[in-house]
Amino acid sequence: MSIRVAHVVLASAVAVLSSCAAEPVSVERAMAMCESQAREAAAPVKSLEIGANSDGNVSTSVSIGLSAAYLAGRNPDEVFENCVIARSGEEPTRLYSELTK
Repeated sequence: MSIRVAHVVLASAVAVLSSCAAEPVSVERAMAMCESQAREAAAPVKSLEIGANSDGNVSTSVSIGLSAAYLAGRNPDEVFENCVIARSGEEPTRLYSELTK
């Protein structure tokens, strides 16, 4: 394959991928969407489930989730801001730490 053909193929692939990108949302909607990512960066996600059936059997389940951002020690405010900018194209109107007070 010649270099010229390779450039045309690459340019076509970039154009297709660009057209698949999601439309930006409002900054308020992006902030709501990004809260969970910031929460996961702030602390491990814990879950406890308890169930019982009609036979009297009880079941329990405990899980702890660790996000990559949490393991890397990333600042939840930065995770939140980057997510909001990526989704809306604008900076958030408040920091994540302000939302959790």
